[in-house]
Amino acid sequence: LSPRGCGPTPPFLLVLVPSAPSHSARRQAIRETWGGADGRPGGLPTRTLFVLGVPTVPAEQPAVRAEARRHGDLL
Repeated sequence: LSPRGCGPTPPFLLVLVPSAPSHSARRQAIRETWGGADGRPGGLPTRTLFVLGVPTVPAEQPAVRAEARRHGDLL
């Protein structure tokens, strides 16, 4: 998995959040609150990425890949 690029302007702040592959609801809560597009300090560009380990349950892999395609913020 690799996140989408940061765009033409590099972020002022890059936030890396460690997360277990099975914690998709927690990642979504972060996206909807402080880690989302509205959580920009002083209007400066920020980027939040989630750093995941390898799923311990192989059945989790398709869901993780789908989330990565949907949000583009999993590393």
